Amino acid sequence: MPDKNSDELFCEGMSRRDFLKVAGLSGMVVSAGSIPFLMGSDKTVYLERGVEPDTWKRSVCRFCGTGCGADIGVKNGKVVAIRGTKDYPVNRGVLCLKGLSLMYVVHSPERATQPLIRENGAFRQVSMKEALDKTAMKLKETLDQYGPESIALYMGAQLFTEEIYLANKLFKGLLHCNNVEANARLCMASAVTGFKTTFGSDEPSGCYGDIEHADLFFIIGSNLAEQHPIVFGRILKRMAAKRDVKLIVADPRMTPTAAHADLWLPFLPGTDLALLNSICHVLVKEGFVDRQFVDKHTHICEGGGPWGPEKRLSWDEFTAFLAEYAPEKVAEQTGCRAEDIYTAARMFGQAPNAMSLWTMGLNQRKWGTWVNNLMYNMHFLTGKFGRPGSTALSMTGQPNACGGIREVGALAHGLPAHRTVKNSRDR
Repeated sequence: MPDKNSDELFCEGMSRRDFLKVAGLSGMVVSAGSIPFLMGSDKTVYLERGVEPDTWKRSVCRFCGTGCGADIGVKNGKVVAIRGTKDYPVNRGVLCLKGLSLMYVVHSPERATQPLIRENGAFRQVSMKEALDKTAMKLKETLDQYGPESIALYMGAQLFTEEIYLANKLFKGLLHCNNVEANARLCMASAVTGFKTTFGSDEPSGCYGDIEHADLFFIIGSNLAEQHPIVFGRILKRMAAKRDVKLIVADPRMTPTAAHADLWLPFLPGTDLALLNSICHVLVKEGFVDRQFVDKHTHICEGGGPWGPEKRLSWDEFTAFLAEYAPEKVAEQTGCRAEDIYTAARMFGQAPNAMSLWTMGLNQRKWGTWVNNLMYNMHFLTGKFGRPGSTALSMTGQPNACGGIREVGALAHGLPAHRTVKNSRDR
């Protein structure tokens, strides 16, 4: 059993404030100026002092899209401890505050531990058998009376792949209903169309392993320090290990992420499209373009999909389009200083390897697909793509949005393996 001088954390009878204090004393707090945030800890958290688990079970934290490995300590069927999985490639034994709090979700008095049925405006606890029987009966009654279009299923990407596959098969295969939706439609729709219009398929192009090879990080549309603390912790570790690694953060607010930046671009909300086009303009104008990469691996086009027939553009037509986004002009629109836009482009162009990361700040907006396209354009123009440390990585909000929802086809238009309902051969 750990003694009182050990590094492990005990949380018996602790309030949230007390837990934060202990976590801070244990090396979890990273401070940037006046904006501290809780990055992570590789320590074990115990529910009660002196209670050691009999066994450790492996699990995955599902509080964000990172998908950290977690070891759950169990004694007499009760969760009594938690720690990060040491050999897990994502978090390498570290859990952030959200992950360390998993134990308290299990023991929360507000957690539903039995099925509930609402009757006369109030919930009544029932057995699992009664709940399943009633669900099946109501589904059958509704289907018999109104048909398969009268029911629908909504899921989250915190479920395991097997669970999502079965739910999708139940509704589409057995009940003949395509009204299946999930959180991926809300958080990743424009990221997915960005994948498809850029690469032709719905798969991210980078991985967390690129972090340890990058020389510059460009973060936009994400407060990574609070949204994905473990990922941001790996970025900070890379910056500490290699002092010439730089960080650019484009965000309207001074966030904990922006507080660590070598260059902060505080653009006005909704003007990120112009900002990114302006950076591309400088990359072209100042000779940071890898024409061999562009000519061999890309084609330039406009339109396509809902915007009409795809039209191929020449290099001269493309650069003429970018010429409208000179930093001096864009500064008035975005609120960013022209010299900062030049600096950002030069930092990106000069870095041997560059990695971009973003999430909902880009995705959940009217022109989300175009902004996603632009993130890849910055990498394609400079040839910083397809090698370790040079990639554009779209971050998701829940850990199984791609493998569990989109690859399984658990959306109204989808079938497993990225096939579609509309395609007769796929059906």
